[in-house]
Amino acid sequence: MNENGKTFIDVLKPYIKEIRKQEEWPGTRLFGHYADVYYFDCKDGLEEILLTKVDRLYEWMQPELLEDLCFYKNGEEWLVTIAHENEGFIKTTERQEILKIREIEGIMIY
Repeated sequence: MNENGKTFIDVLKPYIKEIRKQEEWPGTRLFGHYADVYYFDCKDGLEEILLTKVDRLYEWMQPELLEDLCFYKNGEEWLVTIAHENEGFIKTTERQEILKIREIEGIMIY
């Protein structure tokens, strides 16, 4: 992380639940090294910070920002991104969510 990235992590500190050294997380597997994976408490205020920091989901990349955002729902991966590949997916079987997702401009459904 560069200095801007470190400053941004300071802004996020009230929301950080845990930082783990991992070689794997949803959508990514490293070989021979580890990365710090940040786990956040999605409480009031975090959404505003995340939504106002960038204009597009795949802008979440180092060295300025944390990379590969992933959100969980009911303990399961829900939104997974691999930012440097411009790739992501939403895992859901809920009909209402699927209908809303289909309305997103530019989204491809597989």
